[in-house]
Amino acid sequence: MMKFNEKTTRKRSAFAMGRGRVRAWAGVGFSLIEVLISIFVLALGLLGIAAVFPAVVRQQRQATDTVQGISIQRSVEQFLGSHEKLRERNVTNAGGLISQGETSTPLGLRGWSVLSGDTTFSPTGRWTLANTVAGDLPVNSGVGLNPTTGAMYLGRTGTGLSVVEIPLADRLVPRPYSTGVEPRFVWDFVARRVPSGQTPPPANRNDPNSNELRVRAFDDDSVQVAIFVRRIDTGVRVPRGRTLSEVLLGAQGMQANERRLPVTVDAVGLPTFDGRVQTGGGYSPIRQMRYTLVPNEAVQGRYRTDLIVASPTPVAAGQYFNQIGQRFVDDLGIVHEVVEIIPDLGANDQPALRIDPPLSADLLGGRVVPVEQLTMLYTPQIPASVSVTVVKR
Repeated sequence: MMKFNEKTTRKRSAFAMGRGRVRAWAGVGFSLIEVLISIFVLALGLLGIAAVFPAVVRQQRQATDTVQGISIQRSVEQFLGSHEKLRERNVTNAGGLISQGETSTPLGLRGWSVLSGDTTFSPTGRWTLANTVAGDLPVNSGVGLNPTTGAMYLGRTGTGLSVVEIPLADRLVPRPYSTGVEPRFVWDFVARRVPSGQTPPPANRNDPNSNELRVRAFDDDSVQVAIFVRRIDTGVRVPRGRTLSEVLLGAQGMQANERRLPVTVDAVGLPTFDGRVQTGGGYSPIRQMRYTLVPNEAVQGRYRTDLIVASPTPVAAGQYFNQIGQRFVDDLGIVHEVVEIIPDLGANDQPALRIDPPLSADLLGGRVVPVEQLTMLYTPQIPASVSVTVVKR
Protein backbone atom coordinates (compact mmCIF):
# COMPACT_ATOMS: atom_id res chain seq x y z
CA MET A 1 0.00 0.00 0.00
CA MET A 2 1.31 3.33 -1.10
CA LYS A 3 2.14 5.76 1.61
CA PHE A 4 1.85 9.53 1.32
CA ASN A 5 3.89 11.81 3.42
CA GLU A 6 3.01 15.37 4.21
CA LYS A 7 5.28 16.75 1.50
CA THR A 8 3.69 14.67 -1.26
CA THR A 9 0.21 15.61 -0.14
CA ARG A 10 1.03 19.34 -0.37
CA LYS A 11 2.33 18.98 -3.92
CA ARG A 12 -0.79 17.15 -5.08
CA SER A 13 -3.03 19.75 -3.43
CA ALA A 14 -1.14 22.57 -5.16
CA PHE A 15 -1.42 20.75 -8.50
CA ALA A 16 -5.16 20.33 -8.06
CA MET A 17 -5.58 23.98 -7.21
CA GLY A 18 -3.63 24.96 -10.35
CA ARG A 19 -5.88 22.86 -12.56
CA GLY A 20 -8.88 24.56 -10.95
CA ARG A 21 -7.48 27.95 -11.88
CA VAL A 22 -7.01 26.86 -15.49
CA ARG A 23 -10.61 25.67 -15.63
CA ALA A 24 -11.78 29.01 -14.13
CA TRP A 25 -9.75 31.06 -16.60
CA ALA A 26 -11.10 28.99 -19.46
CA GLY A 27 -14.66 29.68 -18.27
CA VAL A 28 -14.35 33.52 -18.46
CA GLY A 29 -13.13 33.70 -22.11
CA PHE A 30 -15.17 34.88 -25.19
CA SER A 31 -16.36 32.57 -27.87
CA LEU A 32 -15.92 33.40 -31.57
CA ILE A 33 -19.64 34.08 -31.97
CA GLU A 34 -19.58 36.60 -29.13
CA VAL A 35 -16.63 38.40 -30.71
CA LEU A 36 -18.39 38.56 -34.09
CA ILE A 37 -21.57 39.93 -32.50
CA SER A 38 -19.56 42.59 -30.68
CA ILE A 39 -17.84 43.65 -33.90
CA PHE A 40 -21.23 43.83 -35.66
CA VAL A 41 -22.72 46.05 -32.94
CA LEU A 42 -19.63 48.28 -32.97
CA ALA A 43 -19.87 48.60 -36.77
CA LEU A 44 -23.52 49.67 -36.52
CA GLY A 45 -22.57 52.33 -33.99
CA LEU A 46 -19.76 53.66 -36.18
CA LEU A 47 -22.08 53.76 -39.20
CA GLY A 48 -24.61 55.74 -37.16
CA ILE A 49 -21.95 58.24 -36.12
CA ALA A 50 -20.77 58.54 -39.72
CA ALA A 51 -24.33 59.22 -40.87
CA VAL A 52 -24.94 62.11 -38.47
CA PHE A 53 -21.44 63.59 -38.67
CA PRO A 54 -21.98 65.48 -41.98
CA ALA A 55 -25.24 66.95 -40.66
CA VAL A 56 -23.52 68.11 -37.47
CA VAL A 57 -20.69 69.68 -39.45
CA ARG A 58 -23.20 71.41 -41.75
CA GLN A 59 -25.16 72.79 -38.81
CA GLN A 60 -21.99 74.03 -37.12
CA ARG A 61 -20.90 75.75 -40.31
CA GLN A 62 -24.32 77.37 -40.75
CA ALA A 63 -24.19 78.63 -37.17
CA THR A 64 -20.71 80.06 -37.76
CA ASP A 65 -21.82 81.62 -41.05
CA THR A 66 -24.81 83.23 -39.32
CA VAL A 67 -22.59 84.89 -36.71
CA GLN A 68 -20.21 86.19 -39.38
CA GLY A 69 -23.12 87.09 -41.67
CA ILE A 70 -24.66 89.39 -39.07
CA SER A 71 -21.37 91.25 -38.76
CA ILE A 72 -21.07 91.51 -42.56
CA GLN A 73 -24.67 92.65 -42.82
CA ARG A 74 -23.96 95.68 -40.64
CA SER A 75 -20.94 96.58 -42.75
CA VAL A 76 -23.02 96.30 -45.94
CA GLU A 77 -25.73 98.58 -44.56
CA GLN A 78 -23.05 101.12 -43.68
CA PHE A 79 -21.51 100.78 -47.16
CA LEU A 80 -24.83 101.35 -48.92
CA GLY A 81 -25.62 104.32 -46.72
CA SER A 82 -22.28 106.11 -46.95
CA HIS A 83 -20.62 105.18 -50.26
CA GLU A 84 -19.55 108.29 -52.14
CA LYS A 85 -21.22 107.39 -55.44
CA LEU A 86 -24.44 106.29 -53.76
CA ARG A 87 -24.73 109.45 -51.64
CA GLU A 88 -23.84 111.85 -54.47
CA ARG A 89 -26.20 114.82 -54.68
CA ASN A 90 -28.38 115.56 -57.69
CA VAL A 91 -27.20 118.07 -60.27
CA THR A 92 -29.49 121.08 -60.62
CA ASN A 93 -29.77 123.90 -63.11
CA ALA A 94 -31.35 127.24 -62.17
CA GLY A 95 -32.86 125.74 -59.05
CA GLY A 96 -34.30 122.64 -60.71
CA LEU A 97 -33.21 119.22 -61.94
CA ILE A 98 -31.62 119.06 -65.36
CA SER A 99 -34.39 117.73 -67.57
CA GLN A 100 -34.13 115.14 -70.34
CA GLY A 101 -37.71 115.64 -71.52
CA GLU A 102 -41.23 114.88 -70.45
CA THR A 103 -41.03 111.13 -70.91
CA SER A 104 -37.67 110.25 -69.37
CA THR A 105 -35.73 110.56 -66.16
CA PRO A 106 -33.83 113.86 -65.75
CA LEU A 107 -30.09 113.81 -66.35
CA GLY A 108 -29.36 115.41 -62.98
CA LEU A 109 -30.28 112.46 -60.77
CA ARG A 110 -27.39 110.93 -58.82
CA GLY A 111 -26.85 108.25 -56.18
CA TRP A 112 -29.97 106.51 -54.91
CA SER A 113 -32.07 109.16 -56.66
CA VAL A 114 -31.43 107.39 -59.97
CA LEU A 115 -33.90 104.85 -58.59
CA SER A 116 -36.30 106.95 -56.52
CA GLY A 117 -36.49 109.62 -59.25
CA ASP A 118 -37.09 107.09 -62.04
CA THR A 119 -40.85 107.01 -62.64
CA THR A 120 -40.60 103.48 -64.08
CA PHE A 121 -38.82 101.97 -61.09
CA SER A 122 -41.04 100.02 -58.65
CA PRO A 123 -44.11 102.19 -59.34
CA THR A 124 -46.34 100.00 -57.14
CA GLY A 125 -43.87 99.68 -54.28
CA ARG A 126 -43.17 95.99 -54.90
CA TRP A 127 -39.74 94.38 -54.88
CA THR A 128 -37.98 94.79 -58.23
CA LEU A 129 -35.49 92.05 -59.07
CA ALA A 130 -32.16 92.86 -60.65
CA ASN A 131 -32.24 92.71 -64.44
CA THR A 132 -29.63 90.11 -65.41
CA VAL A 133 -28.37 91.30 -68.78
CA ALA A 134 -24.77 91.02 -69.93
CA GLY A 135 -23.11 94.13 -71.33
CA ASP A 136 -24.93 97.48 -71.37
CA LEU A 137 -28.12 97.65 -69.36
CA PRO A 138 -31.38 98.42 -71.13
CA VAL A 139 -33.32 101.61 -70.50
CA ASN A 140 -35.46 101.64 -67.34
CA SER A 141 -33.53 98.77 -65.75
CA GLY A 142 -33.52 100.14 -62.20
CA VAL A 143 -31.08 97.65 -60.63
CA GLY A 144 -28.97 95.60 -63.00
CA LEU A 145 -26.72 92.54 -62.64
CA ASN A 146 -24.14 91.38 -65.16
CA PRO A 147 -24.31 87.56 -65.00
CA THR A 148 -20.83 87.09 -66.51
CA THR A 149 -18.92 89.46 -64.22
CA GLY A 150 -21.15 89.76 -61.15
CA ALA A 151 -21.15 93.59 -61.27
CA MET A 152 -24.30 95.42 -60.12
CA TYR A 153 -25.67 98.72 -61.44
CA LEU A 154 -28.13 101.37 -60.38
CA GLY A 155 -29.80 103.58 -62.99
CA ARG A 156 -30.06 103.16 -66.72
CA THR A 157 -27.88 103.61 -69.75
CA GLY A 158 -28.17 106.31 -72.38
CA THR A 159 -26.31 109.44 -73.39
CA GLY A 160 -25.72 111.57 -70.34
CA LEU A 161 -27.80 109.41 -67.99
CA SER A 162 -26.36 108.43 -64.63
CA VAL A 163 -25.38 104.84 -63.90
CA VAL A 164 -23.80 103.84 -60.58
CA GLU A 165 -21.70 100.66 -60.71
CA ILE A 166 -21.10 98.45 -57.66
CA PRO A 167 -18.36 96.06 -58.85
CA LEU A 168 -18.01 92.52 -57.55
CA ALA A 169 -14.78 93.47 -55.76
CA ASP A 170 -16.78 95.83 -53.50
CA ARG A 171 -19.17 93.02 -52.53
CA LEU A 172 -16.66 90.33 -51.56
CA VAL A 173 -15.84 89.84 -47.87
CA PRO A 174 -13.04 89.89 -46.79
CA ARG A 175 -11.79 92.38 -49.33
CA PRO A 176 -10.00 90.74 -52.31
CA TYR A 177 -6.20 90.67 -52.23
CA SER A 178 -6.16 91.20 -48.47
CA THR A 179 -2.89 89.98 -46.98
CA GLY A 180 -3.21 86.33 -45.99
CA VAL A 181 -7.04 86.38 -46.20
CA GLU A 182 -9.19 85.27 -49.11
CA PRO A 183 -12.85 86.21 -49.72
CA ARG A 184 -15.39 83.89 -48.09
CA PHE A 185 -18.72 85.69 -48.57
CA VAL A 186 -20.49 87.81 -51.18
CA TRP A 187 -23.51 90.09 -50.78
CA ASP A 188 -26.25 91.23 -53.15
CA PHE A 189 -29.45 93.24 -52.88
CA VAL A 190 -32.75 94.04 -54.52
CA ALA A 191 -34.68 97.27 -54.02
CA ARG A 192 -38.11 98.85 -54.08
CA ARG A 193 -39.75 102.22 -53.65
CA VAL A 194 -41.37 103.28 -50.36
CA PRO A 195 -43.75 106.19 -51.13
CA SER A 196 -43.41 109.15 -48.80
CA GLY A 197 -46.14 111.44 -50.15
CA GLN A 198 -44.24 114.69 -49.69
CA THR A 199 -45.55 117.76 -51.55
CA PRO A 200 -43.51 118.99 -54.55
CA PRO A 201 -42.01 122.52 -54.49
CA PRO A 202 -44.57 125.40 -54.78
CA ALA A 203 -42.93 126.73 -57.95
CA ASN A 204 -44.15 123.72 -59.93
CA ARG A 205 -47.66 123.29 -58.55
CA ASN A 206 -49.20 125.39 -61.34
CA ASP A 207 -47.98 122.97 -64.01
CA PRO A 208 -49.34 119.48 -63.23
CA ASN A 209 -47.80 118.13 -66.44
CA SER A 210 -44.30 119.22 -65.49
CA ASN A 211 -41.76 116.41 -65.73
CA GLU A 212 -39.82 118.02 -62.89
CA LEU A 213 -42.90 117.98 -60.65
CA ARG A 214 -43.48 114.28 -61.29
CA VAL A 215 -39.84 113.38 -60.77
CA ARG A 216 -39.57 115.41 -57.59
CA ALA A 217 -42.65 113.65 -56.24
CA PHE A 218 -40.93 110.30 -56.88
CA ASP A 219 -37.54 111.56 -55.73
CA ASP A 220 -39.01 112.27 -52.29
CA ASP A 221 -39.72 108.55 -51.92
CA SER A 222 -37.46 106.27 -49.88
CA VAL A 223 -35.57 103.29 -51.27
CA GLN A 224 -35.68 100.05 -49.30
CA VAL A 225 -33.24 97.23 -49.98
CA ALA A 226 -33.17 93.54 -49.05
CA ILE A 227 -29.58 92.36 -48.52
CA PHE A 228 -28.55 88.70 -48.84
CA VAL A 229 -25.09 87.59 -47.62
CA ARG A 230 -23.98 84.20 -48.99
CA ARG A 231 -20.95 81.97 -48.57
CA ILE A 232 -18.88 81.57 -51.73
CA ASP A 233 -19.48 78.22 -53.49
CA THR A 234 -17.36 75.54 -51.84
CA GLY A 235 -16.62 73.84 -55.18
CA VAL A 236 -14.72 76.81 -56.67
CA ARG A 237 -11.34 75.50 -57.90
CA VAL A 238 -8.20 77.63 -57.66
CA PRO A 239 -5.52 76.68 -60.22
CA ARG A 240 -1.95 76.21 -59.05
CA GLY A 241 -0.15 79.52 -58.76
CA ARG A 242 -3.38 81.55 -58.51
CA THR A 243 -5.33 82.98 -55.59
CA LEU A 244 -9.07 82.91 -55.00
CA SER A 245 -9.20 86.69 -55.44
CA GLU A 246 -7.63 86.36 -58.90
CA VAL A 247 -10.02 83.57 -59.88
CA LEU A 248 -13.13 85.50 -58.79
CA LEU A 249 -12.13 88.81 -60.35
CA GLY A 250 -10.47 87.52 -63.52
CA ALA A 251 -6.86 88.61 -63.06
CA GLN A 252 -4.86 89.77 -66.04
CA GLY A 253 -3.50 86.91 -68.12
CA MET A 254 -5.96 84.36 -66.72
CA GLN A 255 -7.50 81.88 -69.12
CA ALA A 256 -11.27 82.19 -69.64
CA ASN A 257 -11.86 78.62 -68.47
CA GLU A 258 -10.12 79.41 -65.16
CA ARG A 259 -12.48 82.27 -64.25
CA ARG A 260 -15.05 81.55 -61.55
CA LEU A 261 -17.82 83.56 -59.86
CA PRO A 262 -18.71 83.44 -56.14
CA VAL A 263 -22.19 81.89 -56.62
CA THR A 264 -23.52 80.49 -59.90
CA VAL A 265 -26.55 78.78 -61.42
CA ASP A 266 -26.97 76.71 -64.56
CA ALA A 267 -29.20 77.43 -67.55
CA VAL A 268 -32.41 76.43 -65.72
CA GLY A 269 -31.59 78.36 -62.55
CA LEU A 270 -30.27 75.58 -60.32
CA PRO A 271 -27.09 76.21 -58.29
CA THR A 272 -23.87 74.64 -59.58
CA PHE A 273 -21.84 75.14 -56.36
CA ASP A 274 -18.61 75.28 -58.41
CA GLY A 275 -18.49 78.91 -59.60
CA ARG A 276 -18.41 78.00 -63.30
CA VAL A 277 -20.26 80.19 -65.80
CA GLN A 278 -22.15 77.72 -67.99
CA THR A 279 -23.93 78.48 -71.25
CA GLY A 280 -27.26 80.07 -70.36
CA GLY A 281 -26.30 80.35 -66.69
CA GLY A 282 -24.12 82.72 -64.71
CA TYR A 283 -24.07 84.64 -61.45
CA SER A 284 -26.80 83.46 -59.06
CA PRO A 285 -29.22 86.37 -58.51
CA ILE A 286 -31.76 86.95 -55.76
CA ARG A 287 -34.96 85.30 -56.95
CA GLN A 288 -38.68 85.64 -56.33
CA MET A 289 -40.90 82.67 -55.58
CA ARG A 290 -44.67 82.35 -55.30
CA TYR A 291 -46.17 80.44 -52.41
CA THR A 292 -49.56 79.27 -51.18
CA LEU A 293 -51.05 79.07 -47.70
CA VAL A 294 -52.27 76.12 -45.64
CA PRO A 295 -55.98 76.33 -44.63
CA ASN A 296 -56.74 76.80 -40.96
CA GLU A 297 -58.84 73.78 -39.97
CA ALA A 298 -60.11 75.56 -36.86
CA VAL A 299 -61.49 78.61 -38.69
CA GLN A 300 -63.29 78.15 -41.99
CA GLY A 301 -62.16 80.47 -44.77
CA ARG A 302 -58.91 81.39 -43.01
CA TYR A 303 -55.33 80.29 -43.47
CA ARG A 304 -52.44 79.42 -41.20
CA THR A 305 -49.91 82.22 -40.79
CA ASP A 306 -47.06 79.93 -39.74
CA LEU A 307 -47.24 77.46 -42.66
CA ILE A 308 -46.56 78.04 -46.36
CA VAL A 309 -46.13 75.80 -49.40
CA ALA A 310 -43.46 76.91 -51.87
CA SER A 311 -44.11 76.97 -55.62
CA PRO A 312 -40.64 77.57 -57.08
CA THR A 313 -39.83 77.87 -60.76
CA PRO A 314 -38.36 75.56 -61.89
CA VAL A 315 -39.97 72.96 -59.63
CA ALA A 316 -36.58 71.33 -59.07
CA ALA A 317 -35.52 74.46 -57.17
CA GLY A 318 -37.81 73.34 -54.34
CA GLN A 319 -35.07 71.10 -52.98
CA TYR A 320 -33.02 74.22 -52.26
CA PHE A 321 -35.90 76.28 -50.92
CA ASN A 322 -37.33 73.53 -48.70
CA GLN A 323 -34.45 73.48 -46.25
CA ILE A 324 -34.36 74.14 -42.52
CA GLY A 325 -32.47 77.39 -42.02
CA GLN A 326 -33.51 78.83 -45.40
CA ARG A 327 -34.40 82.53 -45.14
CA PHE A 328 -36.53 84.76 -47.30
CA VAL A 329 -38.22 88.19 -47.38
CA ASP A 330 -41.96 88.71 -47.83
CA ASP A 331 -43.83 91.56 -49.52
CA LEU A 332 -43.82 93.60 -46.30
CA GLY A 333 -40.04 93.38 -45.97
CA ILE A 334 -40.14 90.93 -43.04
CA VAL A 335 -37.43 88.25 -42.91
CA HIS A 336 -38.65 84.68 -42.21
CA GLU A 337 -36.76 81.45 -41.53
CA VAL A 338 -37.77 77.83 -42.16
CA VAL A 339 -37.76 76.03 -38.80
CA GLU A 340 -39.60 72.81 -39.71
CA ILE A 341 -40.59 70.84 -42.80
CA ILE A 342 -43.90 68.95 -42.64
CA PRO A 343 -44.24 66.35 -45.46
CA ASP A 344 -47.36 65.92 -47.60
CA LEU A 345 -49.35 68.75 -46.02
CA GLY A 346 -49.70 70.92 -49.11
CA ALA A 347 -51.52 70.32 -52.39
CA ASN A 348 -50.22 67.40 -54.48
CA ASP A 349 -48.42 66.07 -51.38
CA GLN A 350 -45.98 68.98 -51.30
CA PRO A 351 -44.20 69.71 -48.02
CA ALA A 352 -45.34 72.62 -45.89
CA LEU A 353 -42.75 74.92 -44.32
CA ARG A 354 -43.18 76.19 -40.79
CA ILE A 355 -41.76 79.70 -40.69
CA ASP A 356 -40.65 81.99 -37.92
CA PRO A 357 -41.94 84.62 -37.44
CA PRO A 358 -45.40 83.81 -38.84
CA LEU A 359 -46.84 85.95 -41.63
CA SER A 360 -48.11 89.32 -40.48
CA ALA A 361 -51.84 90.00 -40.26
CA ASP A 362 -51.13 93.15 -42.30
CA LEU A 363 -50.01 90.94 -45.19
CA LEU A 364 -53.09 88.72 -45.11
CA GLY A 365 -55.51 91.48 -44.15
CA GLY A 366 -57.67 89.04 -42.19
CA ARG A 367 -59.15 87.61 -45.37
CA VAL A 368 -58.46 85.13 -48.12
CA VAL A 369 -55.58 86.51 -50.18
CA PRO A 370 -55.25 85.56 -53.87
CA VAL A 371 -52.35 83.13 -53.86
CA GLU A 372 -50.90 84.54 -57.08
CA GLN A 373 -50.13 87.77 -55.23
CA LEU A 374 -48.00 86.16 -52.51
CA THR A 375 -44.26 86.13 -53.21
CA MET A 376 -40.99 85.71 -51.35
CA LEU A 377 -37.43 86.79 -52.11
CA TYR A 378 -34.84 84.05 -51.69
CA THR A 379 -31.56 82.61 -52.96
CA PRO A 380 -30.99 78.91 -53.83
CA GLN A 381 -27.99 78.88 -51.49
CA ILE A 382 -28.94 79.22 -47.80
CA PRO A 383 -27.77 82.76 -46.93
CA ALA A 384 -25.54 83.54 -43.98
CA SER A 385 -27.77 86.51 -43.18
CA VAL A 386 -30.67 88.49 -44.61
CA SER A 387 -31.66 92.03 -43.67
CA VAL A 388 -33.97 94.76 -44.90
CA THR A 389 -33.10 98.43 -44.47
CA VAL A 390 -33.95 101.86 -45.86
CA VAL A 391 -30.93 103.41 -47.58
CA LYS A 392 -32.47 106.62 -48.90
CA ARG A 393 -35.11 108.73 -47.16
